[in-house]
Amino acid sequence: GILNKEAVLDPWNEVTEADLKSKIEEEHLTLDNQMHKINELIDKTEKRMKELKNTRQACFLKQKAEWEAHENDIDILRFVLINEELPDTPDEEDLVRRYSKCVNKSKDELAKWEKAHSDLKEAASDLKKLHTQREEIEMEVAKVQAAVEREIDNLSVADSISTRIDILSKHNREFKSRITMLQSELQKKKTELRTVREASCCSIF
Repeated sequence: GILNKEAVLDPWNEVTEADLKSKIEEEHLTLDNQMHKINELIDKTEKRMKELKNTRQACFLKQKAEWEAHENDIDILRFVLINEELPDTPDEEDLVRRYSKCVNKSKDELAKWEKAHSDLKEAASDLKKLHTQREEIEMEVAKVQAAVEREIDNLSVADSISTRIDILSKHNREFKSRITMLQSELQKKKTELRTVREASCCSIF
């Protein structure tokens, strides 16, 4: 708990309701700050995931466009290779060069796509961890709230005990006053009795 149970139940302890509320507010402030940081990280990660998804989609569309743009050239080159007809002409060299360039660019785009996909998976893992941390903090908040309610109950019990002690102390003072008064009356009676006895003795003699 926020306070020691025995300290709360001890009516002579100097812990006050203000102290308890101050500690409660301090706990809540700490948890609120932690929750704010977690929420900021979650927002940042979700934004990063959205960017990565867009990057992945852009890489895919660009790769697809590259392949479609060179589809005719690739078909022509495939036909030439199958028929083993590679005349040494600038057109054929250009075709081979364009095909190689297309393949290399496609490999680059594929590597970018794989990198974006890997980053996206990593971001998703980070986001899952952040959600787990937020759930843990929410559980901690619930525990603190339960502890607060218990301490408030304990404080009420302490107030009740303190009130009863005050009542008993008052009765005790009244009882002592009554005893003192009775002792005084008894002493007075003893004195009167001694006086009567002494007077009786004198009259006999």
